[in-house]
Order: sequence, then C-alpha cells, then structure tokens
Amino acid sequence: MKSDAHVHILTNKQPTLYENYILDHEIGSIIGIYDNYSDVIQIKSPNCTIYKFFWMHEVSLQPDPIPDGLKFESWIDNIAINENILLPALIFASKYGLPLLIHCNQLRPDLSRPSFVADIAKQYKDLKFIIAHSGSYAPPLPEELAGLKIMEKLVFEAINACTCLDNVFIESSILASPRKRKLILDNIDKIEDRLLLGTDFPFTVNDLVESRFSLEHDYSPTISSEEAFLVHDGLDLKKLEKIHSNLRKIF
Repeated sequence: MKSDAHVHILTNKQPTLYENYILDHEIGSIIGIYDNYSDVIQIKSPNCTIYKFFWMHEVSLQPDPIPDGLKFESWIDNIAINENILLPALIFASKYGLPLLIHCNQLRPDLSRPSFVADIAKQYKDLKFIIAHSGSYAPPLPEELAGLKIMEKLVFEAINACTCLDNVFIESSILASPRKRKLILDNIDKIEDRLLLGTDFPFTVNDLVESRFSLEHDYSPTISSEEAFLVHDGLDLKKLEKIHSNLRKIF
C-alpha cells in the first residue's frame, strides 16, 4: 500500500474529499495535519491509518487529545526553528514521544532550514524529526524566482541530515521541480531508508505560494503524480515500494 506523509486536513473541505483520495490512490497510511481534531475523526477510511499531526501555530500549545505528532510552519507562523524557541514544544514532544514534522523552504531559510533541524535532532536523540519538502518546497517557478542555488543547498542539507542522524527523515513534497528530483534521485541509495513521500494534498501550488508569484500552470500534487515524476526519472519500482513503507518507521 502507498503512503502520503504530508496531507492537510482542512475544516473547509468535506471528509469525502480525503476518503476518495485515499481510495482512488490506494493509500494505506497518511500523516494528516490538522488544526481541529473533529475534522480528522470525521474521515471514514477503515483501510488507511491516519497519523494525526497537530499544527503548532504557537510553541506553547498543548493539544488535547494527545496527537501522534506535531507540525511546525515557519513561513506562515513566523516561528524560528531553534532549541530555545521550540523548548516548550520539545518538552511536550519528549513527554509523549511525538515526532516533529518541520516545514523548510527557500523563502525563509533564516527561520527554518535542515541544518537547524539537525542541530536540534542532535540534542533530542529520542525524538524523530521529519524535514518537510526535502528542505525546500521548490515550486515550478521561473528560474529567477525559484531560488535554485538556495534550493539546492537546502536539499543537500536535508540529505546530509538524514544520512548522518538516525532520528532524521525527509519528506519529499513537492516534486514538480526537475532539479530537486535530480538531487533526490542522485542520492537515492543513501536516503531510500529515510525518504517519505508526501504531497501537501489538497493544496495546489498556487495555494501554497499564496499568489506571491505568477504561475503559468497550476499543479495539484497527489501521491500518484509524485510517484510518476520519480518513476519517469528512473526510480526503480521496488525502491518506490520500499520508500512507501518508511512511514511505519516513524511510529
């Protein structure tokens, strides 16, 4: 069965959207990121495990009921990823053994980047950390807007973090950038045990860049479209199946 390690459970979306997505794409497990717990439990999908990750818009929040993991987003919430800032959340996560999914992208590397996640992971070896977007969201923008040099540096940081630290994984969304895919596939033998496939479903790329840039073509990632990118670029199907199983290693 497939997995999707980055799904947003939104209040303004019907549960059937997620139920159909899971069924149509034969998904057996997802990380479902939520603000409201009631939105998650409305989804009826008995053949899919939904790992519930609470979106920590503030570091001092203590969600109830206890989630399966915590998610941090620096670009939207303006949270710097360092141990001092995250300390209340790290204490909470340590108490309950919760993994942390941390958004990284090329727009605010001053707040969040894979090397910052690695610094914390070295100090909290009993916690698992997931670097979202393989360190850089990398939407399919024109080169002058895509920040290719910083994107490549951030992806390399993410690859280095997960190969050097046993408690760090990287999540792939999105894979529309050929340059980002090449970086991942060139290093696949080193990271195949630590790579999680994700999508940011149901967001489109236009949703995620928040109209800050003009995109000629919008793009709606699904786990099947992300797989297709990797297979087209040469990923072996047996490795793809193995990568889908990595999500179980988090829990």
